[in-house]
Amino acid sequence: MQKKYFQDTKNLLKRSSYFFLLAAFFCNQGIAALTYYETIGLPLWRDFLKLPNDRWIWLKKVGGVDEHKTKIILGKKIKNSKGKLINKVIWSEEYEEKHDALWDYAYFLKIKAGEYFSDINHDGRLEVAIMPYDSGNWMIRRALIYTVKSDRLELVKIQPKFNLEADESVFK
Repeated sequence: MQKKYFQDTKNLLKRSSYFFLLAAFFCNQGIAALTYYETIGLPLWRDFLKLPNDRWIWLKKVGGVDEHKTKIILGKKIKNSKGKLINKVIWSEEYEEKHDALWDYAYFLKIKAGEYFSDINHDGRLEVAIMPYDSGNWMIRRALIYTVKSDRLELVKIQPKFNLEADESVFK
């Protein structure tokens, strides 16, 4: 007599459909958790900013865990000789204890309501707001306003007493 491997195929089908629904539910919850807290315009970590004219700024953590260094990199997408777009570094500077702060990490702030870059002083150049962060428990810090020139970033203003946790814009 031949042995049956599946005694009841209806029960197997029911169990597999429950497993599929359960797996789909958990996958959906994981994806929703990743996208729910994301801010509009920039991801939660806020260390890369795309500017107009194919330019970008990257706040790169440099060194190991115990080093308090961040490198600000200004770059531009250009076409190479083969016509392929590549990223070219225009300017970079490493910060460790500059502007009376430790630069464990650095984040972009909203400079105006809902905008991470804007021409604040009406000179035709964009300004960005950057906040150095040193993993301390004091959330009131300085916001550093940089103007984006064609070949570098230049510090324009230091905005004192800015609350990092409020997630508001630097200028109203």
